[in-house]
Amino acid sequence: RFRQQEIRLFLPYLELSSIRFRNRYSCTAETAICILLYRLSAPNRLKEDMKVFRHSRSWISSIFNDVVEYLVARYSKHMEWDKTRLTRQQILRYTNTIEKKGGVKGVWGFIDGTMRAICRPTLHQQQYYSGYKKCHGFKFQAVMTPDGILSCLAGPWLARQGDWSMFVDSGLAYHLRAINVAADPDQRCYLYGDPAYAMSYGIVCGYKATTRGSLDPVLKAMNAHMSSMRVSVEHGFGKAMTLWLFNGFKGSLKSGLSPVAGYFLVAVFLSNIHSCLYRNETCERFHCDPPSLACYLSLHPSII
Repeated sequence: RFRQQEIRLFLPYLELSSIRFRNRYSCTAETAICILLYRLSAPNRLKEDMKVFRHSRSWISSIFNDVVEYLVARYSKHMEWDKTRLTRQQILRYTNTIEKKGGVKGVWGFIDGTMRAICRPTLHQQQYYSGYKKCHGFKFQAVMTPDGILSCLAGPWLARQGDWSMFVDSGLAYHLRAINVAADPDQRCYLYGDPAYAMSYGIVCGYKATTRGSLDPVLKAMNAHMSSMRVSVEHGFGKAMTLWLFNGFKGSLKSGLSPVAGYFLVAVFLSNIHSCLYRNETCERFHCDPPSLACYLSLHPSII
């Protein structure tokens, strides 16, 4: 995932040395990030991790969960809306990039939801259960921008929540209005979503068939063309799951005992760092460079 020199590039931005670990445990920032990366990379048992880090199970588990909770507290709002990166000027660059590649004007990103399965909880099983996916889990919503970064990550929600309901609850509509408030109607920027989303301010979606008949072939072709670009958000979710396999082993994800939703949020966060360093298929497809580490990880615009 990351080489030693790359870890030392982004580690100072995280400020892990400020964490006060539970039970008065002591751990250096480098060891803490290594435990986080190692645990998320594969669903290993703690007794196997003991051989690597030469500490007790409780120590490794506590350090791991404390780092996850710290990163969630530090970066969750930043990941919902990155005000240092998602400026009006940058969003206009995204629309130009997508227009050059796909010929569609005014679209700056692709929105979708995802569900992450967890172990069946003891309490409130019905609320966590998705009849569509036939499992228990949490849902998240994110936007893929043409630079290959999963942006606007919101959640978690219970598995029964629909995509449109997540959008309404996420507060993303407020930011979409803010970036378009002073723009002429033909200069507004939109997110593109699948037919699960409704037409709204700042959102456009695929054409839907009516009760009168099926779609016109031209509209079907348009839907297929937009879907071929919208799939980039699925690639983003897939990368997070491929790099950080811990999130794919639902037997270890026990709600109420560990911050299971935080594991996925941190996995997306680390995947975005990986994309900043290594690029990915989305930024290569749209010919759009990802942000620098300083731009993505900085919480203060003046630092960039």
